[in-house]
Amino acid sequence: MISRKKAQSAAGAAGLIALIAVFIVLYLLLLPPHERANLLGDSPTSSSGSGNSNSYDGAPFTINKTSLSTSPGRIDYLKFNSYEHPLPSVNLYTTTSASVLTQEESLYVKNGVFDVLTRNVTFKIQDVEYIDNVLLSATTKKGQGMLRVSLNGNMIYEGMANPFPVINIDKTSLQPVNIISLEVSPVGWRFWTTNEYLLDNVQITGDITDVSEQASKMSFIVTDTEKFNLEKASLRFFPDCDPTSVGKLRVYINNQNIYSGIPDCTQLNRVDLSTDMISAGTNFITFKTDKGYYSIFQIKVDTELEKQTYPLYYFEIDNRLFVGEEEDKEESCGEVDGICPANCDEDLDRDCCFETGNMYWCDVVPNEDGDRCVAVVTTDICNRCVTGYEDKSNDAAEACEGLCGDDKDNICPEGCSKYYDEDCCFDESEDNYWCNDVPIYGISDVCKHSLTTSQCDDCPSNYKTKTGSSYKCNSDNELDIKALRNDFKAELVMRFIDDSEKKAAHVYVNGHKFYVNTYKNKYSKDISGFVEPGSNAVKIEPDITSIDIIELKIEVSPK
Repeated sequence: MISRKKAQSAAGAAGLIALIAVFIVLYLLLLPPHERANLLGDSPTSSSGSGNSNSYDGAPFTINKTSLSTSPGRIDYLKFNSYEHPLPSVNLYTTTSASVLTQEESLYVKNGVFDVLTRNVTFKIQDVEYIDNVLLSATTKKGQGMLRVSLNGNMIYEGMANPFPVINIDKTSLQPVNIISLEVSPVGWRFWTTNEYLLDNVQITGDITDVSEQASKMSFIVTDTEKFNLEKASLRFFPDCDPTSVGKLRVYINNQNIYSGIPDCTQLNRVDLSTDMISAGTNFITFKTDKGYYSIFQIKVDTELEKQTYPLYYFEIDNRLFVGEEEDKEESCGEVDGICPANCDEDLDRDCCFETGNMYWCDVVPNEDGDRCVAVVTTDICNRCVTGYEDKSNDAAEACEGLCGDDKDNICPEGCSKYYDEDCCFDESEDNYWCNDVPIYGISDVCKHSLTTSQCDDCPSNYKTKTGSSYKCNSDNELDIKALRNDFKAELVMRFIDDSEKKAAHVYVNGHKFYVNTYKNKYSKDISGFVEPGSNAVKIEPDITSIDIIELKIEVSPK
């Protein structure tokens, strides 16, 4: 009896185990292949057994097609880092002359018991501030009694007026419209008589200062780009004057007083300005004085701009989209690499310029098209290239020797930038580093205070020291790099304002430079060879003129 119960129990357990095993098998069969392989510890098989390193392992993942989408807006191009706004010379002066304010040929006033006659004389003053020495005079033909003279209701004289005294009128009592009242004192107990005055040639005179030439107003124009990047501003002027005979000089910019006082005569005066006082567009400067003579010349408004920095736009690319491969250098139009790519213009690539013959090259794009790579350089066109025209050996053109950009004359011309002339770079510091060619990050990296390992390869011809020795990078050349899978592509797309204007810019993707030169409102470029796993960066430096970018996109998608 006991044996039968044990047998039934064992059979039930075996059935339960079998049932669990069936559920496990069914679960495994229903799992996706890659998850089943991970659970069982097997490696998923490739669809092709070629073993190609660029093949994909088959594991599904989501691709973020748009890695970057932004609207940079307007990116300004600054050809200069400072501006001078010269203004014409001015003369300020005042003249003072005696003038008759009003005149009456004859006035008669009287006061009797039954007959009283008074007279009023009205006169106007255009500007009380500029009148002095106001006098009331007359000739008495007949006079008896006390003459009373009032100005605007206030007594200014009372007494006998035969002969008539010259009455000095206080300037502080004057108004734009004034009334002089004349009357005679009463006869009192002598009721049978009459007090009276008959006055001829009644005049009110004063010394009036003509201020029509005491102020001068002039204007200068500031562009939107200059205003947006404005860092400092100052006004300079040279006044020729006699400090003992002139009044205060007052200077206004856009109706804001910036100076009031007696300036240093026959010396250059400087006034620092708040950048908030300067407006984009037309600005006005007014010089004004209330006394004396000023001759003001060498008037200039100087502005200094902030050092131009261009924003970096970062984007991420999934690491799983990259595989290892040997480095294969891609030819790039505009890069100094000893190679002139097919269909690359000689004005865009230094190597293409010299490939055409004995030419001269300008490192910075001149204002005029076709002036960057030229066959003949004359004195007239030297100033078109701020960095100086150079031949293949970096020697200055004969017509431009000694000017800014001549790297071998041991002279740094006044006002020449350290980024344009090797001598200016080493004049700033003998420990600086100089690059004969424009580095991949632009002209601002030609002269550097120091170098890091990651920067030393930026110069195509290697940075050099003042002694002429070349600065070599110590980093090992990496042959095994990460490259975007060959079944995917990365594309940079820019949309511009459709204004039919030229859009020109240097674009850097992780340090790889290419040149944009188009009149269209859209530009695209395959940047598959420039991108890296993880974080990437794009920098845009406008060339020739400012550009307006509506949209900047980086798209990664299957081919």
